[in-house]
Amino acid sequence: MKKIIFLIIGLLCFIMPVSAKEKVKAYVFCKDDEEISSALIEYLEDLKEEDDYFDIVVYKVWDKDWNEDYNLLNVATSVADYFGQVLQGSPYLVIGNKYSLDTYTIKYDDEIEEALIDAYNDETYEDIVSKMYDKEQKRIKSSNLWTIGIVSVFTIVFVGIIILSRKNVNE
Repeated sequence: MKKIIFLIIGLLCFIMPVSAKEKVKAYVFCKDDEEISSALIEYLEDLKEEDDYFDIVVYKVWDKDWNEDYNLLNVATSVADYFGQVLQGSPYLVIGNKYSLDTYTIKYDDEIEEALIDAYNDETYEDIVSKMYDKEQKRIKSSNLWTIGIVSVFTIVFVGIIILSRKNVNE
């Protein structure tokens, strides 16, 4: 009898779907060593300690002298375009495909927490930043391949010209 009960329980474990809900990602595009960005990141970290349903992803788009990482800047700009916004600086917070904030003060804390919870409970949650980041990586890879291809063609043509000119000189 015990074997039958264990068998039934074992089968139920395989039959019943167990799905761990995907964590929401809170993306912060920011400037290195900036007080307002640090305050936002600190708030998100405190919130994460209370309930672990989201991850924080920090992209340092600008260094302390406002020099850009053009690839990350392209991602941030594409995301801002998606939301119908103009990227105006740092920090820029994005949660899923329905919430973005282009500044930070503590007055936004409740709004940010609500956006995180809504995104977590949203069945249609979409990580738009991840898609834009992947798109940018493909663009970079594609442009690198074009560069390699063009340099290779010029190298082959140059070597061919040298070989032909030496052949003509020897005749």
